[in-house]
Amino acid sequence: MAHAVLQPSSAPVWGFCSGSVLAAAAAPSPETEQTRNGTAAHWVGSECLEGWCGAKPGNSHDPAAYIGKVAPNGVVIDVGHSDGAEVYVSDVIGTLSEIEGGRDGLVVERRVQVHTVFPSLNWGTPDAWSRVGPIVYMWDYKHGHGKVHAFENLQLVNYLEGVRVELGLDDNTTEVDARIVQPFAYSSGGPVSSWKFRMSDMRDLVAQLYNQAHESQKAPTLTSGIHCRYCAARGR
Repeated sequence: MAHAVLQPSSAPVWGFCSGSVLAAAAAPSPETEQTRNGTAAHWVGSECLEGWCGAKPGNSHDPAAYIGKVAPNGVVIDVGHSDGAEVYVSDVIGTLSEIEGGRDGLVVERRVQVHTVFPSLNWGTPDAWSRVGPIVYMWDYKHGHGKVHAFENLQLVNYLEGVRVELGLDDNTTEVDARIVQPFAYSSGGPVSSWKFRMSDMRDLVAQLYNQAHESQKAPTLTSGIHCRYCAARGR
């Protein structure tokens, strides 16, 4: 599957270091057992949610029903994949079930273009989102152990900007509940990190992404920081 030059999943890196885009292109990340397992758990989650919202009516929305099946990447689904997906699926269904029209508005694994950050180079696929009245709900599932917080998370901001443009939303009146689900990043706060805000509050962060994205294609510079931990080129 082709990836964008400016991937939203890497926005927490290139959003601070424009030079990381060029550096990472010369140091592609090899697939690991951890990333393969994460991809498989994502597949279970998406299959369940597409069954629940009616996109794939025949699909079970119980992750345990997929144990023993083979994900598209060749990984056989086991209890670990199922348990992780269960936390994610339960949060999505539990949240939207309480809201009239929540199920009908659910969008699972659909690409969004973010032309306002960088035309043709910035696009990606959110795990799940739903617009219900004046509120946009956004989910990102992470299978790893390292804790990632939703607050001002540039990956979520990048996806949300794409949704804002696609739907033509008024950011002054649109509220957001952006959620990161991490079943195996054990912390006192639990597996779900939520950031609730008015969409207009992310304007400065979108401007940051815009500036770093354009700098990455014109005059990239390397900037060190905690984001280096997640850079594909950190070994160089």
